[in-house]
Amino acid sequence: MIEPAADLPAAVYIINHAEKENFEMRPNFNFEMLGIPLGAVLTYAYDENKTCVVCKLNPPLVAHKTRVCTLTRAVKIIERTEDTVQPTWCWKYNGESLGERRMRFEKWYTQHLKVQEIPVEEYDRDEDEDE
Repeated sequence: MIEPAADLPAAVYIINHAEKENFEMRPNFNFEMLGIPLGAVLTYAYDENKTCVVCKLNPPLVAHKTRVCTLTRAVKIIERTEDTVQPTWCWKYNGESLGERRMRFEKWYTQHLKVQEIPVEEYDRDEDEDE
């Protein structure tokens, strides 16, 4: 069962390892997929005075205070924890959490990009012709 840790913000989760394996894999997070420009300022959801900047030289990383690190590491530094965290729910861009933004973008792509499916019979027939 996935539950928020009692002594940490709701975005910090303890995940049962058996359940973790059942999660559907999604593409790795990147700022470009969410339309967040390099150099953009992200705001910590639980304290608007804490910010980080998307690195221009290495976009998967952010600059937090004097350190260049991942979004995950930045949350762990702020919360002083080594527990598993969901960083996309902890950071906001233009008032929207990165988690909400990702869900919105993924929903749009799912609705607007149609994948052409090839019936199994046609696929099998093509292989037989090659032999």
